[in-house]
Amino acid sequence: MQALHNARSRPLTWILGFVFLGILGGSFNLFGTRFASTSLFLGFYLLLYPAAIVFLIVMLSIGIGHAALQILRLSFPRHRYEYYFSAILGLGIVSYAVLVMGLLQGYRHHWVMFAMLIGLLVVARRIATFFRLVWQWLSRQVVSPWQAGEMLLLFLVAVCVIIYFAAAMMPPVYYDVLEYHLGVPKTYIQHGGICPIPYNFFSSLPCNVEMLYVLGLLLEGGVSNGTPHLITFIFYALSGVGIFLMLLRLGLKRMWCLAGLVLFSIHPIIFKSGLDAFNDLGTSGFIIAALVAWVFWIQERRRSYFLLSGVCLGFAIATKYTAIGLYVVPYCILLLPLGLFLCGIGRRTTESPAQDVTPGIKAAGSDVAAKAQLTRFFRAYIVSLICLVGIIVLVFAPIAIKNLISTGNPVYPFLSAIFPASGWTSEQAEFLVNVHHPVPLLSSTYVATVLRRTAMPGIFFLAVPVLVLFLRKVVSIEVGLMAYGVLGFLVWNLLAESADRFLTSYIAVAVIVAMLVISEVGSWRVIGPIVLSGCALFGLAGMYVLFAKSQAFHIPQVAMAIESRSEFQKRFLGPLADAAHYANTQLESDAKLLFIYEARMYPFDRPVLVNTVFDQSPLLLMAKQVSSAQALAGLLKAEGFTHCLVNEHELKRLIQFYGPRDELRERGLEPLLESAPHHLIRYPEFYAPYFLDPEYPQHEGKLRQFLWLLRQSVIFQEGREGGPQLYIARVP
Repeated sequence: MQALHNARSRPLTWILGFVFLGILGGSFNLFGTRFASTSLFLGFYLLLYPAAIVFLIVMLSIGIGHAALQILRLSFPRHRYEYYFSAILGLGIVSYAVLVMGLLQGYRHHWVMFAMLIGLLVVARRIATFFRLVWQWLSRQVVSPWQAGEMLLLFLVAVCVIIYFAAAMMPPVYYDVLEYHLGVPKTYIQHGGICPIPYNFFSSLPCNVEMLYVLGLLLEGGVSNGTPHLITFIFYALSGVGIFLMLLRLGLKRMWCLAGLVLFSIHPIIFKSGLDAFNDLGTSGFIIAALVAWVFWIQERRRSYFLLSGVCLGFAIATKYTAIGLYVVPYCILLLPLGLFLCGIGRRTTESPAQDVTPGIKAAGSDVAAKAQLTRFFRAYIVSLICLVGIIVLVFAPIAIKNLISTGNPVYPFLSAIFPASGWTSEQAEFLVNVHHPVPLLSSTYVATVLRRTAMPGIFFLAVPVLVLFLRKVVSIEVGLMAYGVLGFLVWNLLAESADRFLTSYIAVAVIVAMLVISEVGSWRVIGPIVLSGCALFGLAGMYVLFAKSQAFHIPQVAMAIESRSEFQKRFLGPLADAAHYANTQLESDAKLLFIYEARMYPFDRPVLVNTVFDQSPLLLMAKQVSSAQALAGLLKAEGFTHCLVNEHELKRLIQFYGPRDELRERGLEPLLESAPHHLIRYPEFYAPYFLDPEYPQHEGKLRQFLWLLRQSVIFQEGREGGPQLYIARVP
């Protein structure tokens, strides 16, 4: 008993012990029987410099965000909420500061270092206060008893964190990341500032998180290019902290909050979003912050929290357009009116007993009062909606200004009928929509799509939150959050081919509501133990899946430096990795490449011009200006191009996934899509930038002749004889 008392009196020792065991457990999972401390420390050492840079970015963001909260006169009952919102707001503000520097053509390493140093000095006192409060919090944990269940969950959280952090050591390999999440920031850095990037409409999409990538890459100076992935890890951590604080605010104990962190971390969609420098976890970070502010608005009944929620929603849209349909519109439809109602607007006031009035007069008076309150509620909703939209537009304005300068369209490529821009046609806009297979809402196809795609978020994350309807009043915070998440999921299914990464914020909302349900049902005398046992088994199964996925993605080998980053990239990128290495080491320093059928520009250090599958082809546009293949080669040289990279592997894939099925069927080529896709390279007319251009048939001969000329001057080539090839050739 005395030993148990001593253990309870030193909970910090136990906490640190369980965290260490979690790190050890995560490391054992990652490194298995080949565990070696020297390799482990070597892997972490390679991440030390970019980790230090990201740490300084976060500290700067906390300081700036804290100053912004004071300017807005926002205060919180606990410091934990104050500094959480400081980090969220600060990251958004820092990203916009980087955007302004880019518009001023200020992407120079020494300029950015100087600005970073000045910023840190300005907010140094706030950062010191933050560290002092963190130390005080740790000191309080010394006297705060921790239960065995909390220790176990802390251990699992530590395992998840070490796996996600080790995943941040991985080099970028995913297509979207290489094409624009990192490809566009790298182009900006090469140019010295933000510039128009033709034939890549992704460069005009919201870039809040990408601006943070620019800052990290500039400060890192090309040492290992590890900062973007670490910034993704920071948003994963902030999303987890937001879930933890939301559950605390809704009255749950620490154990359930830790369980929510584990449940969020083990979800495959969250793990997938954390594997590379995607911006989806950035979206979830801002959306969760908006929901925490929404809860504060209802509980404290202060409009300043509502305004803070709108700011966070604006940053979410400035990160990804999909946040509009999936999270902002449902917020306006559901959470805004619910918040007004729970704040007391629209509720019936308690009436004093009427004296000397007939029942008919009382009923008439009651109807008049009800109509007056309904009118008051509707008026408050309209005013609040206008205010919310105004805040969102104001926060999004820097992105709109950037697009207006680059393309003439503040929301490029959308609303092109109102803001026409060169290089974007109605056929391209229609193709962009049809590629994602829109589904009519009131149709059997939509119902089938919803049922088919329930496996992506998981039945548990769909069914358990709905149970809150049986535990709470219909009008409550919990039911509102459940309806908000479900509505976002239904909107996501309006596009049958939308990416599952868009659901990261939905997963967070589902976790929050699920923990509210489980914590209450788990306290029931008969059903409770069964429910808790099932949830424990589900959590252990999720941890096993997380371990398996980390092994499948070769996180252990790269984290331990058993497999080099270049070897990992070569295994995932194939011949493109070798082509990038050749171009970076063998081509002249003033070389400039034109990519044909390829858009992943990030691995290349030389200036390149690419086009996405949704944009026009620069090669075809140049072919329209000349009369022969030889003249086309001369025009390329006049434009400064020295080499061309042709990737027939990508041509095959792009036709296979984006080619016009009706035309392929008419030509009798549809069976090739599955049986022999390598033969598709003989039909470049089905490449989207070609078949969307009605003038392509007139210039097809010139393009084929030009590719034949390139074949005569190949300097690098990989691929099977008679199959798709990837080659680099000098412009003839």
